[in-house]
Amino acid sequence: MKKSLLISVWLMIVLCSQAFAQKKVDIWKSGMNIKYEIEESVLTFTMSAPTDGWVAIGLNTEDRLAGSSFLIGRVVNGKAEVVDFYTRKAGDVPKVQELGGKTAVSNISGVENQQGTSISFDLARFPDSKFHHQLTKGKTFYMHIAYSQEDDFDHHSMMRDKLQVIFKH
Repeated sequence: MKKSLLISVWLMIVLCSQAFAQKKVDIWKSGMNIKYEIEESVLTFTMSAPTDGWVAIGLNTEDRLAGSSFLIGRVVNGKAEVVDFYTRKAGDVPKVQELGGKTAVSNISGVENQQGTSISFDLARFPDSKFHHQLTKGKTFYMHIAYSQEDDFDHHSMMRDKLQVIFKH
């Protein structure tokens, strides 16, 4: 009896820790660190890079830039901001608000120091917007990542890469 109870408790701990681990993800790629935590209605992102310029992630359900929602963050004079862009095609990347949409980003914070730039924000999982993707469980997304040595969003990136992610919750 004690042995089966102990096994049951151990199994519950393992299963709960696996479920919790799937809610928090920490990715290192091309010198950039992307962390996200999945909540009921938002994903809390932190994107960091060894730069004092902007950092960015783009999300798309297809393996292409067109149709991507790009979130570019920077810290200027100690104040963090994240601007929400939508990629119509290469070189045509207006702000979501310029297209008549609303940003899906909230709770922005960030720091810029000798280690680089780190920006945190919440991204709505189910935005009411044609310029954002529904971040549903089990769906594959292509995450474009980039950073620049300048805070000017028009400045080219010094690193660009992409990866596939599946939001498990």
